[in-house]
Amino acid sequence: MSVTVKSAASGVVRAALEERVRGRRVGAIVEIGVGLVLTVVMPAVIATLGLMGSRGFGGPLGWMALFGLGLAMMPIAYVLEWMTQGGYLIRRLREIEASDGGWCQAIIRDRSWRWDARREAAQWELMLFVPRMVFEGFATLWGMRMVGAADVGEVANVLTELVSTEHGVQLEDLRGGGDELGLGRVISFLLFYEWVGVSEDGRKVWALSETREAMVGGRVGGLL
Repeated sequence: MSVTVKSAASGVVRAALEERVRGRRVGAIVEIGVGLVLTVVMPAVIATLGLMGSRGFGGPLGWMALFGLGLAMMPIAYVLEWMTQGGYLIRRLREIEASDGGWCQAIIRDRSWRWDARREAAQWELMLFVPRMVFEGFATLWGMRMVGAADVGEVANVLTELVSTEHGVQLEDLRGGGDELGLGRVISFLLFYEWVGVSEDGRKVWALSETREAMVGGRVGGLL
């Protein structure tokens, strides 16, 4: 590949990289915004469903009481999601299956407590959807900040080289990433945005098939 062609291909790749960065940032901000709105909307939905289940018993005051209870539960949901890191439902179901019900089963003398426990776990999982959305948005922004030190020009050079190679490249043979520290930042950037894969021993890197299809099938393909 001539220097001129490689430079042109690298420029196209750089534009694609910057577009993905912008898209990821906008997506994270939208995710956080929607999650914060749902933090207030979810208690309102719960209050409405609760009022419907009671056939309107309590009227507006009953709805406001349920809404207040829902709002009070949302901080608990945020803490619970933070502690379980998205694994609340699986962890809780395992606890239920491993438990014998204790005094609860001794009183009711059947296994219906398991159904009630599962239903309660499912209700909490529904509420945890909101803080999970907010946390994922913030995690994305934090990840973008962590890999943001990479030079986009160097990233584009490395990705151009990887796309033009069928079977991947040994890390020590990559030339576009500058020094060792710069190359580490470049690979971290590409991994975070899901452009490349890395071998288990961390010595070989390659462009993912989706990356290759997007690049070779687009404007870069005519230059490689």
